[in-house]
Amino acid sequence: MLKLNSFFNSIIRIYICVFIGRSLFIIVDYNYNPNIYMFDSAPWYTRIILDGYIILFLIGICMIAKYLICMIAKYLIRKRLKRDIEKS
Repeated sequence: MLKLNSFFNSIIRIYICVFIGRSLFIIVDYNYNPNIYMFDSAPWYTRIILDGYIILFLIGICMIAKYLICMIAKYLIRKRLKRDIEKS
């Protein structure tokens, strides 16, 4: 259980770090090459916003998975304890 929790926490941290790194890259790239972003119809920071929404979605999926695994584990533990109490 702890291994799964640390695994999901690591995935969430990786998503956050990738988002920060990619956002910094886009900001620096815009500062060095503003002419490239002039041709887009959307502002230069639109990609950062879209990446943020994608990262939030992925983090939400990880949090839901953590919650479901925790609930399944609790159910199985309670079921096993109930069975052990009935045997004794």
